[in-house]
Amino acid sequence: MGRSLNYFASISSVRRDAQIFLKLESSYLDVLERLSSQNRLALRAVLCRYIYVRSVIEEYLIVDAIADTLAEFPENSYAPC
Repeated sequence: MGRSLNYFASISSVRRDAQIFLKLESSYLDVLERLSSQNRLALRAVLCRYIYVRSVIEEYLIVDAIADTLAEFPENSYAPC
């Protein structure tokens, strides 16, 4: 069995983001487990950027993290996000 999104992002369980990750995980676990290694790395990069920037800029959205991060990845990495 794979690790949870919270494990990879290592955020506090009391933060609202942790609850969002738990909901994503329960909704998309099957899809997440089937991602290629490249797409898993892209998704982790997006989530890490989101968590970091969000800690500084509260208005930062996940769509901003996707746009900011995936410009550096191949086009097929956009699908999982």
